[in-house]
Amino acid sequence: MDSRFNYRLIGLSAGCLAVALMVSLPGSAHGDVTFGGYLDIVVDSVDTEGMDKAESGGVATYELRAMTDLGEGLTGSAHIAGDGENDIWLEQANVSYQINDNLSLIAGKYLSALGWEAFHAPDLYQISTSATLVYPGMMNGAGLTHSDEGWSLYGAVLAGVWNSDDTNLDEIGYEAQLKLMPAEGMTIQIGYAREGVAATTNAASFDQALLNVWVSYQLGSILLAGEFNDVTDWGAQGTDGDGYLVMANIPLGEKLSVTLRYSALDVGSTDVAKYTISPSYTVTENWIVRAEFNSTDAETDSDTDVVALESILTF
Repeated sequence: MDSRFNYRLIGLSAGCLAVALMVSLPGSAHGDVTFGGYLDIVVDSVDTEGMDKAESGGVATYELRAMTDLGEGLTGSAHIAGDGENDIWLEQANVSYQINDNLSLIAGKYLSALGWEAFHAPDLYQISTSATLVYPGMMNGAGLTHSDEGWSLYGAVLAGVWNSDDTNLDEIGYEAQLKLMPAEGMTIQIGYAREGVAATTNAASFDQALLNVWVSYQLGSILLAGEFNDVTDWGAQGTDGDGYLVMANIPLGEKLSVTLRYSALDVGSTDVAKYTISPSYTVTENWIVRAEFNSTDAETDSDTDVVALESILTF
């Protein structure tokens, strides 16, 4: 049997076990369990220069979340995710503890704090992610956050920064974030992540690193944001580069809005710029539909145009 299938079964079993434990614990030992999640369906047409047009449609992602409050500042959660190709995996499983009013701890598998763009479809302002999406996703490790009025500071020690399946402690990674809210409607975040990559027979060891800075500002009903990413030894020693985005989300009525975004990435052999326009309509509190046109210009003359439609149901 394919080892990847075995791993998916192990991940699903672990997630189901975590959910089952939360549900089966006796009432005196835990609080209520709440469930949530979303279903993301996408239809798109991808036209890449020099290739046949590709059209597809179906479930892009879905997620089931179980969360419980165990009292005295202790909470637990487990997230099971999947896609339309029958791949199912344990996305998150973690515990968090509110030590005091300012200090909290999280441990397990959880989402990185770095990056402007959200990880999950319901939290994005458009369908696709930007060209400069170089920050981590899910990670195994433990982190501390200190929060106060107008600012917060977070740091974590991780088994792996950019590999969500990494549990090996031979090459430890680190992540840190400073978030500032200096004025009403404004947020500034400075984040840094670093992970050692072990030496191979063909290459010496090196430290892959990311400096991530973003700023958002709520100008009336319009949301403005900008992001800059600087990468070092990106996948190989001596491969450095940077990327950035600027975007605006503009309401056009009570339920309709449009996102305009420009993003770019220049690192190693990758030199791309992406233009995005994406209107979004909130049908109900739990149902959002979006459309998007994006065009990616590449130095390799493999330009790509994408037209997409999306339906997101949250529960």
